[in-house]
Amino acid sequence: MTSKAQYEMVITDADSTLTSLHTLETAIDQTDLILDGQITIAENALLAIISSAQDKLDLIEQEEVMSGFLAELKVVFEKYAASMEVGSDESGYGTNYGGGSSVGVKFVATLDGVTSTKEIDKVVITSVDLV
Repeated sequence: MTSKAQYEMVITDADSTLTSLHTLETAIDQTDLILDGQITIAENALLAIISSAQDKLDLIEQEEVMSGFLAELKVVFEKYAASMEVGSDESGYGTNYGGGSSVGVKFVATLDGVTSTKEIDKVVITSVDLV
């Protein structure tokens, strides 16, 4: 697997090459050579490389955030021997033909022999809903 540092190095090297390309373009402009098309092609290729590497870096950072979130959530679930059940009420017509009117999550937590449940009937749940 390619590391974050490797993608960062690609960006750094491509930026450096881009700077050198601009220096070359300045040198070419001082001659009677007409190579604008070739410089543009090289510049676009370097920008595409930078963009691709940045996209990979963004994905790695997103995965790091989610891994951290899930690790913290795991600690809470283990402490409370918790479970989460996601479901929907499919009886009746609800908000669309054949669908139910509510969607939500049911939490079950046990601590020191006491078990409790809480249902939150929302499609999107935020920290405010957990209190």
